[in-house]
Amino acid sequence: ASVLSFGWVRYITSSHWPCSHRLRVHLMVDSGLTREGLAAKEVETSTKLLLEANEFMSLDGIYTHWCCPYDAEEMAKSKQIFDDAITTVQKMRMERLSELSEFTIHASSSSTIFLDAHYDLLRLGGLLYGDPVAVAHPAGGTFILPGPHRTLLWKSYLAEVYWAEPNRRYGRCPFDHDCDKFSLHPRKRLVGLIPVGGADYSHSNIFSELFREKLPLLEMSQETMLVEIPEDSKFFREAQPGMEVLLCEVSCTQGLFNVPGHIPRKLVHDPSIPETYF
Repeated sequence: ASVLSFGWVRYITSSHWPCSHRLRVHLMVDSGLTREGLAAKEVETSTKLLLEANEFMSLDGIYTHWCCPYDAEEMAKSKQIFDDAITTVQKMRMERLSELSEFTIHASSSSTIFLDAHYDLLRLGGLLYGDPVAVAHPAGGTFILPGPHRTLLWKSYLAEVYWAEPNRRYGRCPFDHDCDKFSLHPRKRLVGLIPVGGADYSHSNIFSELFREKLPLLEMSQETMLVEIPEDSKFFREAQPGMEVLLCEVSCTQGLFNVPGHIPRKLVHDPSIPETYF
């Protein structure tokens, strides 16, 4: 369990709920983000209360989330706050516990790699997916994490590519009247058929994998989707059956997007990113 506030510490240590196992807890230290976590002045008292309740819970870790990786001076202050908290907690554990359990120190934010911080765990976000924020390097200057390094993409392909004639129907009529006016091709246009439909995908953002250009969705059935390949796009000159497309909830152009958990994913390595960044 994460200890996110001093109020939680007071509540949980005064309850002494009967459990089959001791509750394992990690302290979160607010090192400057001011969003959640224990203030530096609360760390010692919180640790004391948790260690006094050692029969019911085990203090097994401490962590933080950095406040401002773009500001080298503030990051140095944040690291000092966290390191002081680590020292306090470890010292109190050694003084008050007869048997020491494994203790884990961890931090959130890829910027930790620039701080020469040898913690047990590091949560990497920007290093995996890219981050437009200019991260400050302690030695001076800034460093933008070029992304996406690796991005989870859901790819499909064009099963068919063909010219649709004007006034030919491309999908079901959405109304029960005037169907001669709806779901008809208004002009001759190039269209592509994708073998994925509404049974698995409920969004409308479809991009060409080659140029990352959006392909307007014309019709979605349970099993397939029909997209237009605009004549003013780069993809128009290259489109042919078998070419890959990307299905996204928001946008594939930055590589920062989510897809539903039940959708198959593919880990893609971008060869334009030097290996030194991995």
